Amino acid sequence: MRKNFVIKLLSVLVCIATISCVLNIGASAADNDTFNILGATVRYMDENGSTVGDNANGLRFAIEIDKTSSAYKDNVSGNYDPHNEMVKFGVLILPSDLISAGGVLNKKAEDVLEVVFDRVYSQDENVLRFSVSLVGIPTEDFDRDFSVRVFMKVGDNGTWKYKYSKETAQKNFVDVGNSFYYDNRENTELCARLDEIFAGCDKYLGKKLTCVKFSVFTDFHYWDEKHIMTIADIDKIFARADENAVDFIIQLGDFCYDWLGSPELITKAYLNNKYELPAYGIVGNHDLEVSGNEMSDVTPKLNNRDVVWGTPDGKIDSTGAIAYFYYEVNGMRIICLDTNYSYNPTFQKWEHNKGGSYGAPSGNQYEHSLGPVQLAWLESVLDDAVKTQTPCIVASHQSMSGLIGQSPDAPAVRELFKKANNAQKGTVLMAINGHLHKEAIDVIDSVLYMNVNVSRIATTDFNNTHSHYNDNKITFEYVRYNLLGNPVSTTTKKVSEVYWANRCWYYEEPLNAVVTVWSNGKITVEGMESGFVADKIPSTSYSKPFISDGLFDLELY
Repeated sequence: MRKNFVIKLLSVLVCIATISCVLNIGASAADNDTFNILGATVRYMDENGSTVGDNANGLRFAIEIDKTSSAYKDNVSGNYDPHNEMVKFGVLILPSDLISAGGVLNKKAEDVLEVVFDRVYSQDENVLRFSVSLVGIPTEDFDRDFSVRVFMKVGDNGTWKYKYSKETAQKNFVDVGNSFYYDNRENTELCARLDEIFAGCDKYLGKKLTCVKFSVFTDFHYWDEKHIMTIADIDKIFARADENAVDFIIQLGDFCYDWLGSPELITKAYLNNKYELPAYGIVGNHDLEVSGNEMSDVTPKLNNRDVVWGTPDGKIDSTGAIAYFYYEVNGMRIICLDTNYSYNPTFQKWEHNKGGSYGAPSGNQYEHSLGPVQLAWLESVLDDAVKTQTPCIVASHQSMSGLIGQSPDAPAVRELFKKANNAQKGTVLMAINGHLHKEAIDVIDSVLYMNVNVSRIATTDFNNTHSHYNDNKITFEYVRYNLLGNPVSTTTKKVSEVYWANRCWYYEEPLNAVVTVWSNGKITVEGMESGFVADKIPSTSYSKPFISDGLFDLELY
């Protein structure tokens, strides 16, 4: 049992590589006390070590160690000899449930396991590869979490000095099984064997494991000659999305003040983007602001792919009155809400924001709501997701979390999420929103709520009457477009000449994030950091120029 238990933990270490291809737990090569782990590969094998044949029942791992790091070169000359009694590589393995909340080991030290790799798979001038095999996994350990740290130990007068990888990997074996299934889902024989090995394990999803990766940004506030946001900013967001091979891109509202007058943004840059990426959008409270813009102008131009609209037949309403919908990617459902309803107490009815405005009609109550019809629709869509076991991401302009502000409907929406997740674990995994021009992220009742930071406007001071960008050297490239959205001229424009520049402070680069959501509750957020235009820091309260990175593991089981 002890041997199988120890070898099993090596799979925990390699699981990271099956997801991201690079096992990034090494430190800088300049740090003499640490060394680099470059990556790992995985193959299926049988108990005799063969990776072919019908009797395969285990896995083989090849761990790669960086031989160019200082820690290696200072202790090993040339190729490493596995019989070297002065230098050994291995891992320290500790079941996470043995560590108290204060980080103190609460059982005997013998529960900490040390495993030394003793078989060299291959090596060259820069990389040392070890082969580790895994067979006969004890089922009682499938669900247990472990902390794993790679080490290099050097003998010195009969004692050992340890040099550790910089970070600790934390995984469990069923996560390895899920990820290995996903990466090899075209191999029917392998998947069938994994289904057999993990039969009866609640956390094993097999073919039910799905994953979506998407790019998200919000509150772009494009307004020709009124703000400094440009089409070049949109291209930067799309370029990053394309580099990260996302499944789709989504903007969370307040995309543009003048949808009719901005074909260069709406049609050319977004819907018909040169990367041919699926692009989706939701309606914010400023999207109807310029006079003449109506929902019939906005709703048909939100998406460049088919969606299921919140109408009785699921098709778009020609008037654009229904702007909430859902679509599915890789077996995951993305539900997009419209938080632009309010209640008219005089006529006792719910109304949508009107054209030529940026908020609820005067005198109305419960601004930024969904309204009862949309709320009922959301409940029906979630009920269907429960029945079909379809994991969901919910997008809205207003927040549903209550972390730093929320829609009046937020408590009711969170109850719907809880109801769905109680009926089928993992039905609602994530809720994303914009509007507040601030970042906030937290897990509430096993749902990750992410308030996405504004794209470029750090803050606005309506009482400011002078330009903080009055230096003539503070400029940007301004492109003028015709009514078809085609560029006709390019000039260098002073920021101080822009209408809103005397009341706004801008980020240098458009903030956006790449988010990966797995149906087993693993979520990664790859944010970014920017600065302020001309290093002009706002004189009033402001949001900081970044979207934070994050790695989340929702408790679904």
